[in-house]
Amino acid sequence: MQKWNFLSRRAKPVFREGLVWYATINEEPVGFLLALPDFNLAFKCLKGRLLTPGVFKALPFIMGWKTPHRCRVLVLGVVKEYRQRGIETALLAEGFNRRD
Repeated sequence: MQKWNFLSRRAKPVFREGLVWYATINEEPVGFLLALPDFNLAFKCLKGRLLTPGVFKALPFIMGWKTPHRCRVLVLGVVKEYRQRGIETALLAEGFNRRD
């Protein structure tokens, strides 16, 4: 449990509001979706090197002044009994329609 708390505290700056979705049926959780901002946009400026002039283009992302406008779905899960009912599609559609 201590390891999980440590990891969650370290990952907290990366998570954004509105990128974690839960699906419930009769107040019972049946699915979830976890997405993260696509920080590859910032890393693309670096071209695989940390000490490069491209670091100035990545600086707004590093300092938190700017956030990526795309996201990546990391985890999408639905309880086995509720699969093939469109819950996965609903989670993806809701996340896509509510993007900022």
